[in-house]
Amino acid sequence: MPALSADLTGWMLNGNVTWRMSIDYNGHGRSDSDWFPSSSGTTLPLTSTWNISFGPSLRGGTATLSYRYNSSTWKYFTFTIGGTNPSETNAKTKLGSSPWFLTRLARQESSLLQFSGSAPLAHDDPGGSVGFGLMMITNPPATSEHIWNWHANVEEGKSRVDAKESALTSPWNGYKQAWELYNTQHQGQEVPAPGPEDQANCHFVWNGGLAGSESTKSLRDAAWIKRYNGIPNGHDNVMWDGAQNQWAWWREANGSNYVNLVCSKAP
Repeated sequence: MPALSADLTGWMLNGNVTWRMSIDYNGHGRSDSDWFPSSSGTTLPLTSTWNISFGPSLRGGTATLSYRYNSSTWKYFTFTIGGTNPSETNAKTKLGSSPWFLTRLARQESSLLQFSGSAPLAHDDPGGSVGFGLMMITNPPATSEHIWNWHANVEEGKSRVDAKESALTSPWNGYKQAWELYNTQHQGQEVPAPGPEDQANCHFVWNGGLAGSESTKSLRDAAWIKRYNGIPNGHDNVMWDGAQNQWAWWREANGSNYVNLVCSKAP
């Protein structure tokens, strides 16, 4: 947050002044409002400077500084607090290298930006939800901290990436176990593991059905990437089709391919 202070000067003034500040953001359907230090304010001797403390919070939007001299009516001064994007180096450092596709995914979501100009970077989805910031945090709704603090946004995004991997584990293991069972029951008619798939700059291979790495990108990783875009169970990149007794490839009906878009981005 910027270092802000306030003081009141004037000829023959004496007594106390009460200070308070609110910061409001109403973009993209939000109605965020925070008081610093509180709506009741803090009272100081007139000769003192109020060094405004935001604590651990990072906030932006319309800031309103309110002050009241002794028991007079409140007076107001309004200005805007905007945000500044991290450097690409800092963004990549915060993202880290695990999983291997994380920086690519963030580039697809936001081009590694938290802000558009000095305003929050936001994307309105057709379904009514709004994504914010570097990792495009959507439902459950982003908090004010996710909108204005790019560190918090990245941490939340990484947590959600991990959650998508956890959600993939059970169905993916189900595909693999059903395929292995079929082959056990059909000796001499076994179905081979799914072959490789190329998406932009990524060459995905079976890799024993396990997660991969930058050097060995796995088909399981492709399913993991797709799930960050909101793909539910039953719509992974590759699945075992028990009705047809074969591996089936799934494509998004609208013609877009999130995995291809992510793989087209630089690591």
